[in-house]
Amino acid sequence: MLLYVEHRCPFGYIRYADDLIVTASNAECMEAVIPHIITLLQARGLKLNLDKTEIRHTDQGCDYLGFNIRRYHGKTIIKPEKEKVLSKIKEIRKWLNVNINASAESVINYLNPIIRGFAYYYRTACSKEILSYFDSKIWEALYKWARKKHGSLSRKEVVRKYFNIGIQHPNFNKWDFLTITKDRRGKAKAIVLFKAASVKKVIHVK
Repeated sequence: MLLYVEHRCPFGYIRYADDLIVTASNAECMEAVIPHIITLLQARGLKLNLDKTEIRHTDQGCDYLGFNIRRYHGKTIIKPEKEKVLSKIKEIRKWLNVNINASAESVINYLNPIIRGFAYYYRTACSKEILSYFDSKIWEALYKWARKKHGSLSRKEVVRKYFNIGIQHPNFNKWDFLTITKDRRGKAKAIVLFKAASVKKVIHVK
């Protein structure tokens, strides 16, 4: 990806493995530097994939390593890439459909590391709103999973069985997806689904 902004600045680049973003002051400069990039890569035994190379203004934005980089009203903002978020939601929905007979404990133990890892990956970006959306979609998927698992139960009975509004554990919110299990000593304990939006943002320090 090749990005340019309309002001005077030197060439710059961001690289991770073989993914590269090059920045320049304008589109003309970027077009002029492409042959030099090709030569530089060839000297290292690499080849620039021109089919995947685009020149875009920062107002158009680009996706990079699961993030979307784009300028809004003169300010560049980095957010989670939309397709990555939707793909993760789809992945979790598919797992729930396949594991319709799993226990609530198994579901929580399986999903928590995935949700936590997803949230921590995006905690350096402007992701609070998107992670809240992610949480809401996972909640909806779990509600549908519970309804499908217990087709004979009413909506209220399903809610009482799987959400804290019915279990009424004092340490959690009433709509949290949770279950009561036992620890190694046989003592009752509650385990709750991790919320992606609960992860605090970490501001990058240059």
